[in-house]
Amino acid sequence: MDTTANLLHFVVWDRLPFAIGVIVAAFIVGRLASQSLNALGERIARRRLFFKQVSAVTRFVVLIAATAIVLSSLFHFSSEALLAVGGSAAVAIGFAFKDLTASLMAGLILLFDRPFQVGDRIEFDGTYGEVIEIGLRTVRINTLDDNLVSVPNHRFLNDAVSCANSGSLHQMCVFPFWVGCNENITAAKRIVYEATASSRYVFIDKPI
Repeated sequence: MDTTANLLHFVVWDRLPFAIGVIVAAFIVGRLASQSLNALGERIARRRLFFKQVSAVTRFVVLIAATAIVLSSLFHFSSEALLAVGGSAAVAIGFAFKDLTASLMAGLILLFDRPFQVGDRIEFDGTYGEVIEIGLRTVRINTLDDNLVSVPNHRFLNDAVSCANSGSLHQMCVFPFWVGCNENITAAKRIVYEATASSRYVFIDKPI
């Protein structure tokens, strides 16, 4: 309570409308940039993953920039006040938002360490699908049966994750086929090969 009262003492209330405007503008800019980049990715298939990755980075950049602008405009600290309030405020805020902070930092680590990227097919803790978003709190995975699964970012720092394509537009797909022991195995292999080779989704430069 004392920390909150001390923080409120340093708020420049006249700048509150400006801070709210910055937050609204950051939300609109982030949303428009994300939608525009995702639309470009859908129109230019070869650069789809690149635009999706830029979209994820853009959201983080807009968030960090807006946070810095709001804090610098809304609060006015002298050096003595900063030392007096900063330590206790950091502990209080860190404790209150520890899970959110952990997920945010984990999201930044995922963006720069890149164990997987937006658009990749991954398998994590029994969930397999395409990464459609690396957000501030969660990674969203669209499964093959069109379910949207949200996984907290920090879980990817401690558990194993399998990435099928690692930023490429192609990946190896494995399909099991069962053929009766009395059937013609050679003919079965030929039929499966021809069916695969005639698919418009097959990547001819790779072996079937």
